[in-house]
Amino acid sequence: MKYLKYYTAVRFLLGTFLTLTLVMSFQKTPQQMGMSPTAIRIITGLWDTGYLMQTVKVLEIITALSLLSNYYVRLTTILFIPVIINIILFDIFADNLKGLAAAAPILLLSISLLLINKHAYSSLLITK
Repeated sequence: MKYLKYYTAVRFLLGTFLTLTLVMSFQKTPQQMGMSPTAIRIITGLWDTGYLMQTVKVLEIITALSLLSNYYVRLTTILFIPVIINIILFDIFADNLKGLAAAAPILLLSISLLLINKHAYSSLLITK
């Protein structure tokens, strides 16, 4: 791989960052994180569904483990993109940009992994 050192650094940083944000999300309530009242209502509603936030957290754990262990990185990066897009949109529209400082590096590192591995995704973009 042409960018092996960069790939390893990005993969490890993203996996570590995801792990840290996961630990923080389980230790602190939305009120303790300084979320807006609207964001707190939305997050509480997502947890109250009984499946949605639990599924997102499981996907985050799988992605972090995959990145740190270097197994199925390409697959989990693709699966994680909708989650990070929703986190960014949530921070922009519901949380008044408060969580964007934590979400932006995750987005940038994820995009970096996608670009490094773009050769692996070329078959997904064939029209026929």
